[in-house]
Amino acid sequence: MSEIIASIFFSKWIILLFPLYIFLNLAILPFLLKGKFEKLRKVLYIINIIVTAYSLIMFIYFFYSIMSFSFF
Repeated sequence: MSEIIASIFFSKWIILLFPLYIFLNLAILPFLLKGKFEKLRKVLYIINIIVTAYSLIMFIYFFYSIMSFSFF
């Protein structure tokens, strides 16, 4: 039962994280291309890596949970 609740929770976070991640990248990209905000660029680069890794892990977990529920 807890696995089902966890998969529902994680799938909602996957759905919410991808559009937010894309929107933030598109909104901040023009400022980073101008060469200003050097510290902000480093912070956003680290945040992008963390969000991408988290989203990828949750995406893999989501499909793994779908595959495991569909075969049993």
